[in-house]
Amino acid sequence: MTAAPKHRLAPLQRLMLRDSLGVDGAGRHVEQVEIVFARGMDGERVIAAWQETVSATEALRIAFDTETEEMARAQSAACPRVEILQPDSWQDWLDADRMRPLLMPDEVPWRAVFWPLAGRFVWTFHHALLDGRSIARVVRGFLARIAGETADDPPLAKWHEPVPATVALAADIFRDAFANLEPAPFNFTPETSEAGRAVRCLGKDFIVRLESVATAMNVTTATLLTWAWGQALAHAASADAVMVEQLRAGAPQHGAAGFTMNTLPVLIQRADVAGVEKSLLDFRAWLVALREIETVSATDFEPGIFPNMDRQGTSVIMVEHGTLRQMIGTVAVGKWVESLLLREGKSETLLATAHILPDLRLEVEGPGRQDLLARWVGVLENLILPRNPA
Repeated sequence: MTAAPKHRLAPLQRLMLRDSLGVDGAGRHVEQVEIVFARGMDGERVIAAWQETVSATEALRIAFDTETEEMARAQSAACPRVEILQPDSWQDWLDADRMRPLLMPDEVPWRAVFWPLAGRFVWTFHHALLDGRSIARVVRGFLARIAGETADDPPLAKWHEPVPATVALAADIFRDAFANLEPAPFNFTPETSEAGRAVRCLGKDFIVRLESVATAMNVTTATLLTWAWGQALAHAASADAVMVEQLRAGAPQHGAAGFTMNTLPVLIQRADVAGVEKSLLDFRAWLVALREIETVSATDFEPGIFPNMDRQGTSVIMVEHGTLRQMIGTVAVGKWVESLLLREGKSETLLATAHILPDLRLEVEGPGRQDLLARWVGVLENLILPRNPA
């Protein structure tokens, strides 16, 4: 086996790998794309298109070194062939598949199966391999090849280490910023089940009105959604401020596929009705400052500078412009696909996700998800309510 150039993985990749390799890590950070093709689809065509996609996509030909703490290394690896199967129970097989080990030495962390009679194709992979945009890029290329169209050969997206000046700037931003922040005490009513997510689709009219508010306040819609999530957390905990981990993608690597995600802490002050606009502008300034330091992580600092993001009440927020299907595009899906779903393995993180398009879909996973989702929606509803003139 020929070794690929060594490079360090993104901080969130390393965290995901350690989670999955822990004692109770089976099924964590596992993604499962299920495509049901239209009746009569040629199975050989599907398999050939997938093998072409693998050959063209460098990110699908690496394996993580899981033997040491230097798991932040990638190496070339032989790729599996598409397995043909016909399970007795498709749903049982899907559930069991997400729990099967993926992080094996010298093996790529993905597998693919095809059920010819039902036209079902399932690609199962570890999330540390690809971020959401890269997942869409891979699937879009796969479907384009099935349709006989030209598809790109995406290079591997690589994590870029911060330079000393960036670390110094980050230290100035973080030093003492969170020193007086108290842990957020939550007391949620137990959910009916530990797993699952709370979901609300607010509709196209809602997102149009919210975008109008964002424009009037000179912020982005994504900023509004993140700020509103922080307000929901602060109200739920009766706290003056909360810390939220925001997913950051770093500098764009156009056309590349891989994983370059990081999380950085954002401080969100609880605002009363009269202080909403100032709170939002202060929050926007914080987000703008973070753009310059997107490559830093806790390991780049001496203890006590980078905030502890494992404290009680911390959550992760992700704002996407669309769902996987929107990112792939209807042209790529076309007449060939009946359905396309993305399933994800279990996670114990309190996670808030907002898909802006097409109808503002909000999702919350983790403890207190129903309560927090209702509060999040309530904050957004208050933002779009007509205001009486002063």
